[in-house]
This record gives sequence, C-alpha cells and structure tokens, in this order.
Amino acid sequence: MAPSQGRGKPRTYHTKSRGGCITCKKRHIKCDQKRPACTNCTTRRLHCPFQDTAVVRTSTSPSDHKSPALVPSPSAIESNGNDASPTIPQGATDICLIQLDLYNHFAFHVCPTFTGQARHDESYRNLMIKTAFKYHFVLHEMLGLAALSKHLSCPNETYKALAASFQEKAIAGLDDILTKVDSENCVAVITFAHLIGVHSFCDTFSMGPNVTFSDFLEALIGSAQLLRGINAVVRPFWSDLAATEVGEFMKDAIARRDSYADRPGDETASLLMLIQNADISESSRQTYGDTIVWLQRCFDEVRALEPEHRATTNTAFVWLIMSSPAYLQLLDEARPEALVILANFAVVLHYRRDCWAIGNSGYTLLRSIMSHLGRQWKQWLVWPQSQIGIDHVDVAITP
Repeated sequence: MAPSQGRGKPRTYHTKSRGGCITCKKRHIKCDQKRPACTNCTTRRLHCPFQDTAVVRTSTSPSDHKSPALVPSPSAIESNGNDASPTIPQGATDICLIQLDLYNHFAFHVCPTFTGQARHDESYRNLMIKTAFKYHFVLHEMLGLAALSKHLSCPNETYKALAASFQEKAIAGLDDILTKVDSENCVAVITFAHLIGVHSFCDTFSMGPNVTFSDFLEALIGSAQLLRGINAVVRPFWSDLAATEVGEFMKDAIARRDSYADRPGDETASLLMLIQNADISESSRQTYGDTIVWLQRCFDEVRALEPEHRATTNTAFVWLIMSSPAYLQLLDEARPEALVILANFAVVLHYRRDCWAIGNSGYTLLRSIMSHLGRQWKQWLVWPQSQIGIDHVDVAITP
C-alpha cells in the first residue's frame, strides 16, 4: 500500500504579456515587465532574464558586447542596375566577433550533438544553418543555445546573459509566425522546436540552489508544455521536413524506434508493479501505466545506443514532451506517484550524462525528488537510487 497522498490545488491560469520575461512565459503567467527584474521573479526569488539583458547592455569589456542587430545578409546588398558600385547598407561591414564565435561554436560543437549519428551530422547542420539565415528567430535561438553551451562548460555571466537575450528575441520572433505556419516556414518552426527544447530543459535543470522544488517543477512542466504546443502546430507538416536534407535521418530514427519494440527491457517492471498495487483511482492508474510504457521505450533506446551516441541530445527529453496532459496535470499537482515516475526518468538522463546539455541533471532531479517526498517513499525509489548512486542519508528532507 502506498503512503497516503494529498490532493494538490488546481492549476491557476493567468493572462499573458507579449513583452514579458522568458521565465514568466514558461510559467504561463502575466509579467509586469518591471526592470531590472519583474515582480513575479523577484517575489519568488527566481532569476529574471531582464537582469541578464541589463548586464549585456551595460557591459563595457571587449568580451561583454551586447547582442546587436544581425548584419545584413549578402542578398540585402542591392545593385543600382548599372556598373556603378552597389549600395552597401549601413552596418553591412560591421563585424561582431562574439556572434561569429557563437556561430562557430554552434556549427562545430553543439550541432553535432543533435543527431546521435555522425553520418547525419552534416546534413542536419546544413539544414539548420540554411534555415537560420532565412528565419532570424531560428538564428537567434541558435546563437542563444551556443552561448548557453559555453556558459555550462565554463560558467561566464556574459554568455549566460547572451543566452537569455538571444532566447528572448527568438521567442518574440516565433510569436509572430506561429499563427501562420505553412508548408514554407514549417521547417523553420520544427528546427526551432528542437533548439528551444534543448535550451528550455537546460535552463530548468540548471536552476540555482535557491529555487524551491515547486518552482522547479513548474518550470519543468512549462518547458514540456511549450514544446507540446509547438509540436501540435507543426505536426501536420512533418512530411515537409521528411522531404528535406534530414529525410534519411528521420527514416533511420523511425526504423531504430521500431526495432526497440521487438526487444523491450524490464527497467520499469518494478515501478509498474508498485503502481498497479497503489491506493489510487483507476483513471490515475491508467495514466501512470501509459506513461511508464513510454518511459520503458526510452530505456530501450538508451540501451541500444553505442556509448558515444549516448552523449547527444537526440530524443533525450522526448519522454517529457510525449507525456500525456493527464500525467502532466498529476505531476503539476506533485502527486507522489507522478514524482516517482519522474525519478525513474532521472535514470535515463543519468545514462546520458556525458552530453553537455544533460550533465548531472539526472542526479540533481532524483535528489530533489527524494528531498521533497521524504523517507516514507523510500521503497519506491530504491531502483533509481541504485542506478544513480544516491542514498537517503545523504539527502536533506524538505520540511
């Protein structure tokens, strides 16, 4: 019999503001846009991206440039129709070294960690770059993710500020196009979803130690809902993406996924047994059971990957995105059984910890859940603890 559980309060919905900070956007609440930090972030002691923007704008050292407008592309340089020199737009000859550095870092260090298959890296990189120069919201997110990668590998407040600033610009640009997705721009939205997904989850798992578990959980669910929303818009256009340079990669990914179904593992067997015997409603039991089936597929995929392919973001967070709204609601209410399932997902992240975007996220996630649930749920967490190497005696219990 599972320990008794309390029912969480219903989720409260609020109106949104287009110019709000990215933290409020992820939490789906209205931002008052107060500078240097909005009231919501200040009240909850969260880091407000407006503070990062202020850092970028006031930096004076050569390595702390603000994020200027991107210089015009070669196609923007127009000829006057005769042999005279072409008209060169103002700023076309300006060079921003930090943007070039971020572009290079993305192309040769970040992008190769996306596919998990070296033979598809070049085609995926070509698609990303071609799309980014046509749609600047993709380019902004590309540079933002590169800045985040640099910050995570060697903490630097300038890169952290640039990551937040570029991400804010990217989401603003996406808002302008999301209501008019078509066969022409759908590839840009799909590639953006991949970029913002990695960025959003990285931000969530790297939240500071002063953030409460409730705020962490809210940010995590917000990230999943953001990606679910984008995926719902672009789902009708997946065939258009299959016709691009990454078509072969998509076919290979589908073939691999189908092959996992033929040899399922038993990583979630004990978890499924606990859920079946738990004192919960039948609807919750069904929701948890379906969620665990998807989680087992994640374990099957990781098991089939070669060690070097585990160090990628390819499908690393897909379980959270594919989880049903019913499960996300139970998770939002911090139901213990929902948190235990999330703790088992932490093992998937731990198996892929060599990826720059994942690191010790699995360890951090499990430790946070253990601290929140307390020792009365110890038996439910035996397996993830054994896989990650955490003991209850080492974890401070949240009062």
